[in-house]
Amino acid sequence: MVGFQPTKGFQLAEESGNPLVSPMADCKPSVNEERKRLYANKRGRKASVREEQDLLATFKAGADILEHLTKFNLLEKRVRMKMEIQKLVEYAKNLKPEDVEWKPLCPNDMPGNGLMGYAACLELPDGSGHRDYTILLQRKENGQGCTINEVELYVLFERSHPEQPGYGSFVRAFRTLDAAKARAVLQFQMVYGYAMSYLLDDK
Repeated sequence: MVGFQPTKGFQLAEESGNPLVSPMADCKPSVNEERKRLYANKRGRKASVREEQDLLATFKAGADILEHLTKFNLLEKRVRMKMEIQKLVEYAKNLKPEDVEWKPLCPNDMPGNGLMGYAACLELPDGSGHRDYTILLQRKENGQGCTINEVELYVLFERSHPEQPGYGSFVRAFRTLDAAKARAVLQFQMVYGYAMSYLLDDK
């Protein structure tokens, strides 16, 4: 019986320098071709039934190893993905109102026209998600129906994607500016801190 000599497709991982090299990566010849190459001697002897069985067992072992490595790679990717999600969830949950930079909004972007509100973009560190928030000032009216400088309400809007018109969706009106800013952070956390955390529990 001619000894079995591994083909290129059965190259060991430590010899290839890549621990994830598939033992079946380059093994494309048909079983018949491999049978002829491995077991035919100088006299052209045909492979015996036992030799054919050994060869088929070798191919099956290679296929099993390939399946194992494929599952291992998928598991490794899943672990890495969960680690990245965990970082984003922790960032969102630890975000505080004082960490957010709010820019003043003026009519026609001209400070001389007065202050109409504030805007901020809350974004994940890797840029994979963000929300735009706008706080508009609703000023009080005097007895004649004219607005005065005193602010009556701080109206919060949230825009989850650029296609949303205007300032996005109305969230809520608040009596104080700090309360409106705190709610904007909470809105962001509900999506990227709490809702996203359910991905970590996915089995």
